[in-house]
Amino acid sequence: PLELEEGTVLVLRRRIRRNIGGDLILNGVPGSKLDIVNEDESEVHLFRDNGTVLLKWDKGDLELNVPETVKNVRASLMGGDVILNGVTAVADIKTKGGDINLSEASMAFRVKTMGGDILISLTEHWNNDSKATTMGGNITLGISESIKASISAKTMGGVITVQDDIPVVTESGHPGASRVNIYLSDEEDAPELRVKTMGGNISIALSDEKPLEEKDVGEEEHQEKEKMVEDE
Repeated sequence: PLELEEGTVLVLRRRIRRNIGGDLILNGVPGSKLDIVNEDESEVHLFRDNGTVLLKWDKGDLELNVPETVKNVRASLMGGDVILNGVTAVADIKTKGGDINLSEASMAFRVKTMGGDILISLTEHWNNDSKATTMGGNITLGISESIKASISAKTMGGVITVQDDIPVVTESGHPGASRVNIYLSDEEDAPELRVKTMGGNISIALSDEKPLEEKDVGEEEHQEKEKMVEDE
């Protein structure tokens, strides 16, 4: 584990560009220690300079626990997926030929992929302008019901679907291209999220809906039957 001071910039790269493939997984954790969970038998090299930590690895998958003291995380890959789970840092992520998954995003982000899908879920604490772009892939966006934001979605060669509970203010387009604008706040300075794809679809829905699962229904029925037996 490596102790990181508040405001650290974390930069992630593969050492040799011809080593294409392998996923990058970043897990947000409390505290100040950067820890390698799994390096997939590759060599990992660390460099520190004036608040910036540069981490390079040779090949394969790499999984890290990223502490809350990291202010900004940057990654650029050739091939491979990038997954961020609850990372509390501004994210600048690029990959070619892989998917990007931002789970429980609460800070600003700028993500771009070519030939991959983008999956994003925003927490109610997200409050910064952000952007997501892909070519040849779909974008799936999950938003908190209480979020305050302005969302602009645009696709060329695909369709945009928005959950019925989400108000669509403007919708325009023509065969092969469409645009949707959603305003979830009356405030002029509300953060803006722009999502754009070429050759893919965009789906926007509420992420905090929790429908009753069959298992829960079964448990309720079982409890009711037990109560009836006790009453008898």
